[in-house]
Amino acid sequence: MNRNRWMAAIAAFAALMGILVAIILVVTLGDGDDDEDPAVEDVSPSPTATPTETPTPTPTEATPSPTPPATATPTETPTEEPTATATPDDDDEPTPDDDEGPGDVGQAEIIRRDTEVGDELVAYLTFDAGSDRGSAAEILDMLAAEDITASFGITGQWAENNPDLVARLVDEGHELFNHTYSHDSFTGFSTGNPPLTEAERIEEITRTDEIFEEIAGIDGRPFWRPPYGDLDDPLPGQVGGLGYEYILMWTIDTLGWQEEATEQSVIDRVLDQIEPGAIVLMHVGAEAQDFAALDDIIDALRADGYSFASVAEMDRD
Repeated sequence: MNRNRWMAAIAAFAALMGILVAIILVVTLGDGDDDEDPAVEDVSPSPTATPTETPTPTPTEATPSPTPPATATPTETPTEEPTATATPDDDDEPTPDDDEGPGDVGQAEIIRRDTEVGDELVAYLTFDAGSDRGSAAEILDMLAAEDITASFGITGQWAENNPDLVARLVDEGHELFNHTYSHDSFTGFSTGNPPLTEAERIEEITRTDEIFEEIAGIDGRPFWRPPYGDLDDPLPGQVGGLGYEYILMWTIDTLGWQEEATEQSVIDRVLDQIEPGAIVLMHVGAEAQDFAALDDIIDALRADGYSFASVAEMDRD
């Protein structure tokens, strides 16, 4: 009985020891597994690291590279904005200059006589040229011989047909002024035609200016003379809008262009109507009697104490 108990105790002890050994082994093996798991994880990330490293550096390195330039670009843009803001200011500056230039002189003043001369005996000889070459060269010869400076209202068509005479009269110091391109009445009063539109009027004047510039290096400003002397209310503003300060009319029309005119009738009209500051209208056309009467007119006026000047010499201040 005692033997059996002893043997049972030994068996129980052995079983207990076996359990302890098993527990130790389990614990030992468990610790070993824990040590190996990181190794597996270390190996496992290796393949995982391959895809991870591939995308990670690519976006990481690419992203910062464009980012600084992108950041720098807007930084420079605001810096340039003040410059861009200043540019419109610079663009705005020519506008006043343009307003002060030929395009903005307000209403043109209509001049029929130089009222600023007072009692000074001065006369202004003006010659219109719009048809044929006529006596223009002979008139220039006479003016040169008499040492007289005159003024010539030239149409664009006449200038195109006689560039040598245009250049000569400018070279010899005479005043050239715009008498339109075709000598068509702007209002239609003298021709019975419909009045020209504003666009047509502007074209008549500016086209002639361009021709003057091409031939003689000048334009017709500041004087402009209307064909036939025809005027209407809009004209001073339209002409002034093109930079013409004065619409040049006349005090005396010799009527030398009329069919019934004679040399003497021209002389008589001038001498009968002369006054200080008078603007005398004559024509260069071959049919006009003005050239034939010119020599006697000059002599008679000088005998009365008159001198001659171009309209450019008027005191308009």
